Amino acid sequence: MNLQENIRRILEEESLKQTLRERIMKRGIKTTANLMTVSVKELLDIAGMKGTKEDMTFITKSIMENEVRKQVKYCSYNIVPSLYSITLYVFIPKPLPEDEGVWTLDQGVRYRTEEIISGLLSKLGGGLIRGHSMYVYNTGDC
Repeated sequence: MNLQENIRRILEEESLKQTLRERIMKRGIKTTANLMTVSVKELLDIAGMKGTKEDMTFITKSIMENEVRKQVKYCSYNIVPSLYSITLYVFIPKPLPEDEGVWTLDQGVRYRTEEIISGLLSKLGGGLIRGHSMYVYNTGDC
């Protein structure tokens, strides 16, 4: 009987973790942590995140879809996982033809976009997103 109870407990825990992950993907890390009144690190721990490349991809996708979308207009992004890290490619709108080459309206926008996204990955990654590389291109057609 003890084995059956352990199996049932493990299945319930895994079910709760999956539900929590779905909530994180739908609402975002910050909102879910606030609703549960826990820190980001605690939330990711409860959700069973250990820092695997799958976890880093999941966390990055959630941050891009929820928190970044509120602050930055981007066309698309690609997450390329490697063995111990990820590379994030973000495509933002092209500058107007008259703004091309004007630092504050061209390169400056890319720089600020990278700064915002990198800050959110650091702040909301719970220390699990490490060694990532990011490239922002303003070649997107939105």
